[in-house]
Amino acid sequence: ISMMVPSLVVLDVVWPFLLRMTDSSLLWFAFLIMVVYFRQLMNRFAHASVRVISVMIGGDKSRLRQEFNKVNNKKKIVRLAGPRSFPFVGSAMALFQSQGDLDQMFAVWIKQFGKIFNMQLFVGIPAVVIADANLARQVFLKKHTWFVNRPAPSNLERFIPGTSAQHFFRWSMTVVKDAEWRSVRRAATAVFHSNEILNRFSPAVNEAAKRLVNDLKALWSSNDTNDVDEDERFVDVEIWRKIGETTLEVICSTVMGLETSNASEASRTRHMELLKSARAVFANSGFAANPYLLIAGAVPKMFSPILGLIARTFPTQQMRDLSKALETIDRYANELLDEAIAQVQCEEKAPPLAAEPASWPVPPPRLELQEGESIINLMYKMWAHDKGLKSTATAAPRIGPALRREWAQAIRAQAALFFIAGYETTANTLSFTLYLLARHIDWFHAIQVEVDEHHARKNPGGQLTVTHDDAQTLFPKTMACIREAIRLFPPAPFTNRVCSPPSHAASGTNGAWLDEEDETVVSDDGDITKTTKSTIFVPKNADVFIAIRAIHLDPQVFSNPRTFDPQRFLPPNKEPYAWFPFGLGPRQCVATKLALTEAVTVLAHLARNFDLKAAYVAPGEDDLEGLETKMVGTLGPTKGVHLRIRPRCYVFKPNTTLTT
Repeated sequence: ISMMVPSLVVLDVVWPFLLRMTDSSLLWFAFLIMVVYFRQLMNRFAHASVRVISVMIGGDKSRLRQEFNKVNNKKKIVRLAGPRSFPFVGSAMALFQSQGDLDQMFAVWIKQFGKIFNMQLFVGIPAVVIADANLARQVFLKKHTWFVNRPAPSNLERFIPGTSAQHFFRWSMTVVKDAEWRSVRRAATAVFHSNEILNRFSPAVNEAAKRLVNDLKALWSSNDTNDVDEDERFVDVEIWRKIGETTLEVICSTVMGLETSNASEASRTRHMELLKSARAVFANSGFAANPYLLIAGAVPKMFSPILGLIARTFPTQQMRDLSKALETIDRYANELLDEAIAQVQCEEKAPPLAAEPASWPVPPPRLELQEGESIINLMYKMWAHDKGLKSTATAAPRIGPALRREWAQAIRAQAALFFIAGYETTANTLSFTLYLLARHIDWFHAIQVEVDEHHARKNPGGQLTVTHDDAQTLFPKTMACIREAIRLFPPAPFTNRVCSPPSHAASGTNGAWLDEEDETVVSDDGDITKTTKSTIFVPKNADVFIAIRAIHLDPQVFSNPRTFDPQRFLPPNKEPYAWFPFGLGPRQCVATKLALTEAVTVLAHLARNFDLKAAYVAPGEDDLEGLETKMVGTLGPTKGVHLRIRPRCYVFKPNTTLTT
């Protein structure tokens, strides 16, 4: 009865809207879905009741307690405050209210419900949103074995048209789970965490930065303003798009091994095609672009195959644009992978991965970056080695059967992922950093001094060159400014995990407890505060959202959190314990080191050659005001980033005063 009455009430509310539908087939299809949905709820309730009653009659108190705990544990998350949940769609209606900007909705809900609240995603999927730094670190580190996977609809590729798009949403690192994720991550980690390889990528990054400098100088020279002295002339520039072209060059060189210095017509056409594809992926991602994903979350799983067939047969225009963009990226990745296979097989005299001989020698993976190589080549070398490890009495295969069959699709999926994510996030980071430096010009001058001293010490007679090792160790102020900008404008304002009990968990475990003992915390301004113990139960299969940006802007964690202050990341201050824009733990962004190196290199070249001036300075000390942002795949500027630049008219001499 407790299930039937609410169901009839919902049906009474929804039925008038269904009657207004003009398509009778759609009307009856919707009615059928509702009937089956309510029937599923009744069946679940009936089966649970029978189990509990049978245990009561049998007298097994331990089993009775276990059955009631299953119900009570699910209620504990529901008892948290949270936004209103609607039938079928849960709290997903907020996505439409915010036009897909979940970061904006999290900010509103945190003010309304606190740092920990509950929301319901679709049918029966509980979710916890955490904006508490200590609990977030538990999810990332202390209990990471419970939160290894990211939540993603099962068989997500079923709702995406196009073969390349289906392979991407099947094998990209952000959606694969458990053993498959570990195999993919292991190969990527060997590449992105090697300082030697990252140092060999540095020339490509420096060349792209130099071309950006030349383009901006040409733009300044073409300005027709003659009514002021040339040294005082600033030119308005929309820097976001310009930097986006630079980061695209870097990604083309590092991920795919494409030649970027060639200025041929074919090269320009290829770059423009890839640039449009990368932008199209972000513009056409999310639930708003694919309504079938929303419907899939609102109906029983038994309808997923039929709904997936409908989605592939009748895709929306945004779904077709997304599929076309991924097809373009995948086409280039496939060509380069073929070249990588031929190169590696020629070097190591190895048979193709598709072949399965009884035995063949497995050389250790050689990950020294050769001329013309890329991340695709290096990941292929790692998997060529892993694939050769056969099951024995002492060793299990390091790559699962599905991944062994579709290794080529998986490598191309990672190439597409690195290409898309690396282009947009680094461009956003550099643009936000320059915007903040234009508002705080003293910090930009400090970067100029740091860069000039490095250039005078390392290569006084030549052009500026920054290696990976240089970026990580010799530019502390530049790195601090970038890290502070990422704190204010993280590329991913939130991340998510799904609660999955690990293999070592006790039998019958229904979820994970997150609790933090009382702890004394010293903030970056020296204030001592005590955190109170907080305890929360996360049920099995529940989603956990970590509101990263909300934690970065928490005044209890960072003093004056909305003010740009790179000193937080410089001695004598300690490393902020709540700074994790790339995540933490095993599932941290694998390309963090490359992204920071690229940002430092490009910013160093700009500081060496240009002066900055803010196009507009909002009143007050709030550095988040005056720049509109929106979450579309990543956090980016809504209307670009406008600055005023000019070639440097002052040179900062090491250990001297300012001279012209």
